Amino acid sequence: MEQNLQPTLVTFLLDETGSMGVISKGTVSGFNEYIQTLKAKKAPITFGLARFSTIKYVPAEYQPLDKVTELKDYDPQG
Repeated sequence: MEQNLQPTLVTFLLDETGSMGVISKGTVSGFNEYIQTLKAKKAPITFGLARFSTIKYVPAEYQPLDKVTELKDYDPQG
């Protein structure tokens, strides 16, 4: 019997404050590895990325995990 799995909802909150500048490369690497780990599960996952800094908050926009791309535009500031 095949089960219809409900999608798992994942929200990733990305800190873009100035204090993250010293670990920005590690943050990008860690995020991208996390996405690849989720994709390897081949489970139905809906993913949203929210971002915040001292000057802005960008709420998550959700999409199927297979539409999520690697993090490239990460510029901590504020």
